[in-house]
Amino acid sequence: IQTFLGHRFWPLDPRPDEIYLEDIAHALSLQCRFAGHVRAFYSVGQHSIYVSQVVPAVDALWGLLHDAAEFALVDIPRPLKRLPEFGAAYRAAERRLQLCIAEVFGLALPERLEVLAVDSALPLEPASVREADLRMVSTEKRDLMRTGGLTHVWDTDGYPPYDWTITPWSARTTEVRFLERFAELTARRTG
Repeated sequence: IQTFLGHRFWPLDPRPDEIYLEDIAHALSLQCRFAGHVRAFYSVGQHSIYVSQVVPAVDALWGLLHDAAEFALVDIPRPLKRLPEFGAAYRAAERRLQLCIAEVFGLALPERLEVLAVDSALPLEPASVREADLRMVSTEKRDLMRTGGLTHVWDTDGYPPYDWTITPWSARTTEVRFLERFAELTARRTG
């Protein structure tokens, strides 16, 4: 694919020197969650910022970048990702790219080798990020979907929504806030 910055990128053969934060921030700010089936545009980028804000500080960068592979592989709805005949190839590509992103941005990875395998079903991100992601799905469904409430409990494993309300941002606002959040988190790590 050609990225926002104009680089050629091979999502199925990612290389660390070909991954740029600006491409991630831009693409995620323009991708709508839930395949666009929400009352108002709400991006993967905004979702990622929220996740980074609700997890413990040590996991915040992981929270911000937990969906970063979607900058090149797009946000596929969860039911499709879970289908064996569809999801296996996508999940392997997503994991390969997420491992590369983790390397680029210094995200801590589990030490067990079986977790790091491309075909592993074990999560790469910390448990706090997984929980925050599921609670965000609950919150997003309540605030952004026409049916309101939790329509599919299996999507969130019963995790309750947060007690605040989501107000969608524009793509431009999201991109700027994503880059600012990254700068804030990386300054904290090096400072």
